[in-house]
Amino acid sequence: MDELEVMLIESNFDPWESVSSILDHSGERASRLRAHVLETKLLYWNLICSTLKLEPAPTTLLELMHFECRMTGLLSLEQRATILEYSGRELSVAALIRLSARHSIWHAGQIALSKF
Repeated sequence: MDELEVMLIESNFDPWESVSSILDHSGERASRLRAHVLETKLLYWNLICSTLKLEPAPTTLLELMHFECRMTGLLSLEQRATILEYSGRELSVAALIRLSARHSIWHAGQIALSKF
């Protein structure tokens, strides 16, 4: 397992600070932020899957988190280096995966703080 895979698994599933650690938080803000995390992960992975001609991403958050970890582990170095355009920027697939992890954990922290 390489560093990109480890980072993605930790950002999604670490019991301490991860997306999965806030899945049971309730409230309007938590629900809205979780929906946003799902929306952006889907956007990123739909772009990756269409660019690399991979199977489509699932549409529920927990399934998508497992999917992105599995798919990241299956990507070749060449696939990870493939350049795509996102939001007016050229990024490698690996860079977009890192962006997804950063973005998701950013909002997970916001959800964690919203319970206080």
